[in-house]
Amino acid sequence: MLAYQEENFRLRAELAAKDDKLTKEKAKLQEDMQKQYEAMKRQAEDEVRQGLMDSIDKMATENATLMAQVAEYNAQKKQWALERDMMNKRLSQAQSQQVQLQDNSVKSQSAQNSRVQELLARLEQVEAESKGMRQQADGFRSKAQHLEELLVSKEHEMAQLQTTKNESEYAALSGLFKEFMNDIYFHFQDAFDEDTEFTGKEIVMAIRKILKQNTMDILAKLEEFYQQQVQHRQ
Repeated sequence: MLAYQEENFRLRAELAAKDDKLTKEKAKLQEDMQKQYEAMKRQAEDEVRQGLMDSIDKMATENATLMAQVAEYNAQKKQWALERDMMNKRLSQAQSQQVQLQDNSVKSQSAQNSRVQELLARLEQVEAESKGMRQQADGFRSKAQHLEELLVSKEHEMAQLQTTKNESEYAALSGLFKEFMNDIYFHFQDAFDEDTEFTGKEIVMAIRKILKQNTMDILAKLEEFYQQQVQHRQ
């Protein structure tokens, strides 16, 4: 009986460790994704200046890196699922042994019922945790599919842009970039009054706010420009 209890406790500890590892891996993946997003946001202004082709190439590379990370996580998730199945089988075997030991023990019927209820409660908890992990896995698969569709869309846009390099498109794009730079310049001019003194923190916060706002506007206008070019080519 003592050997079974030790084995049962060890199995529970291993199961808890696996769950904790999965939680940490999920948190790390989310943190890496957030860091990549922040890095992309900080580099947005430089990417706009460097030109449309460099910006699209960089976005495709970063999307590919993110897809690789998602694929790696999915592989780890499958491995964890296999290990969980093995642990569940071992737990089932241990439970069968426990039933046999209980049949041969001198414990009262009430004590046996209490132990069975405890094991059933633990099984329900394990099933609930497994269901939660499956739901999380479905969520990651959905995100991965969305990223894959976005990457395919951007690759299609790059292919179309590379095959339609004509003077009218470059002239329109040049005017669009000029408009972007003028908007950013006037936003900075409005934010920083020459007669007002600012702290370093205030300057940094103002710059971040302007870059964030203009980055979203620029991406929206670029997307609209791409759609117009695609319609013109059709």
